[in-house]
Amino acid sequence: CIAKSFEWQAADYLENQQYDSAEFCFSQAERLFKETGCSDTILLSTYKNRASLYYTKSDFGKAQEYSFKMLKVAELSGNVYETGNCYTMIAQLFNQTGQAVKGVHYTRKVFPLIDLITDPGKKADLLHKMSKRYLWYYQDTKAPGSLDTSEMLTYRQIEFARSINRHSSLSVAYNNLQGIAWEKGDLRKALIFLDSSFKYTDKENDAI
Repeated sequence: CIAKSFEWQAADYLENQQYDSAEFCFSQAERLFKETGCSDTILLSTYKNRASLYYTKSDFGKAQEYSFKMLKVAELSGNVYETGNCYTMIAQLFNQTGQAVKGVHYTRKVFPLIDLITDPGKKADLLHKMSKRYLWYYQDTKAPGSLDTSEMLTYRQIEFARSINRHSSLSVAYNNLQGIAWEKGDLRKALIFLDSSFKYTDKENDAI
């Protein structure tokens, strides 16, 4: 309970951009969790939050270190969604450090996991992250087919977002399609997608 309280305090500090205090509390939580003798899977949330903290601070090396720690415990716990989420985090970090090819390698690892997830909201979330990674990959490398892959993933995201009427997910999906259309030079279609994105913006206060 004490470890969890440190983790909650750290999350609050992180939200309020008090990064040094957040780092201290996360380190205390990690230490106490390890002292319990419980399985490492108990550290999933701590590792995830620490990776987010270091990413926010632009310390991509430390963010990647904790992303890989998170991946290990997510796989150990059998948490398919968090495993996929971690792959997309690692992909983003490789992209940020100019290693686009490694980034898309980890994005590809998410494909077989999508059909194992039953929650349509979580499916939509991962599909959105994958589609963004492929769009970035195209922007970095101009690799043929990357835009089409991004587009395909986004339309799958829209399918699941519509099934639960999640407006925030629809908004970011259409915004991504706008980016794809822009890269293809179809400005008219980009404007249509941007208008669709605005249509769903701020309709609900929900998670992507």
